[in-house]
Amino acid sequence: MKADQDSNLNAFTLVELMITVVIIGIVSGITISIIGNELRREKVNTVVQEFVGWLEAIRGASLARTSTITTSGGCQVTISSPSANQGSGSTVATVSPAECSPSPNFILTDVAAGSSTFSWATANQTITFTPRGSIAETSDITFKIVQSGTAPLRCVRVSAGLGLIRIGRNDSATQTSASCTDYIKF
Repeated sequence: MKADQDSNLNAFTLVELMITVVIIGIVSGITISIIGNELRREKVNTVVQEFVGWLEAIRGASLARTSTITTSGGCQVTISSPSANQGSGSTVATVSPAECSPSPNFILTDVAAGSSTFSWATANQTITFTPRGSIAETSDITFKIVQSGTAPLRCVRVSAGLGLIRIGRNDSATQTSASCTDYIKF
């Protein structure tokens, strides 16, 4: 009889077990929410970095595209749809002439987009990088990118004067109608 009483002292009670399960559930719920937010942010960041890298390659190529006959040249980027939801495999932008980039089309990759869709918005459908590396437009060009319906918003701004490319953010915005702050040079 003594052995039965000792084994009961080393066991968990039902209340202790339920409290443990509730605590594990709460911690798991918080962790899953945080991981989901981080995943969305990293997907948008990856798409933006790929796009900025593509634009930088075009800007660099435009420096070498001066015509020997005239001072014209440069590279023109055309946004396929200035306001659209696009998923993996979608062509977001093209460049002409094709020699301006190793990849004449900017296509959302599976790595960046996965099964997600992204909303793109810009007031300008074209942007022309001049042989000086600046842009031909007289005002800054801003591309806004958000994973459809969820935060965060990222912006790519090309300055009119020097053609510098900067990335902005708005971590609480869920639509491309919002504005970005905290621009940094890429």
